[in-house]
Amino acid sequence: MDDAAECFENILMRIHFHIANNESEDMCSAAHCIPHQKFAMTLVEQTVCHACGATSEPLPFTQMVHYVPSSALCSQAKLMKEKNEPMPNFSELLKRAGGLGTLEIVQVLVEL
Repeated sequence: MDDAAECFENILMRIHFHIANNESEDMCSAAHCIPHQKFAMTLVEQTVCHACGATSEPLPFTQMVHYVPSSALCSQAKLMKEKNEPMPNFSELLKRAGGLGTLEIVQVLVEL
């Protein structure tokens, strides 16, 4: 285990394994599966070309823990401050920073 979040995710997946029988980890819909009912989020990943607007096929997947780099939080806060936007509460800042893709994070860091 590298960190507490990874440990937490592994614990949730072990609980799923023991109570959800033959349900797939990725798209579990068992009503009695507490990890998926209370902690899982289904995300859809899709690539968009900024030049022509073409999009890839949507790729849905389930995630128990969503990682947001602290550098993304700092970059988002600094960007908002530079644009004279009102500073949101932490949960809104986390939501905005979590929505940044890796490429966008690098671009924001380079611009700052």
